[in-house]
Amino acid sequence: MVGNNQPCFHPHLGVAVIVTSGEQVLFGKPGVEAGEFRWQLPGGWLENGEDFEPAARREVREETGLELVNPQFVAITSNIFFRSKHSISLYFEAECVNPDVVGPLESVKCKDWIWKGWSGVSNQLYLPLQLFKNSDYRPFSVDKQSVHVSV
Repeated sequence: MVGNNQPCFHPHLGVAVIVTSGEQVLFGKPGVEAGEFRWQLPGGWLENGEDFEPAARREVREETGLELVNPQFVAITSNIFFRSKHSISLYFEAECVNPDVVGPLESVKCKDWIWKGWSGVSNQLYLPLQLFKNSDYRPFSVDKQSVHVSV
């Protein structure tokens, strides 16, 4: 408990990956009620004792079946849904080696994966993706040394 008998909430830490193939980015469409979906990127929570890049590789493999080439850290967002639901997302960008084998391996989380241009998805975004897209990040940039922050 924190002052005034308020419960103490800690943000969860997750990874998300801008998976690329050519000039396309992989976007997921969660399996929820019609008209209620929110576009998202492949990703998920870090497991205890897991480092960031291996978590990014694991999440992409589990959710899509894809393997990544040289993931690069590119951004961070602070995602405050409401007081008791807060997460931090670390974003990586990586080309995949096998774009034709993408599939919804965790269909409970995502019913379909779709290759689109970065600007091709601009509404009905999951909050972390919305915050990320509000930053100055653009995929396929030659300069991977910059880190983009959005809160």
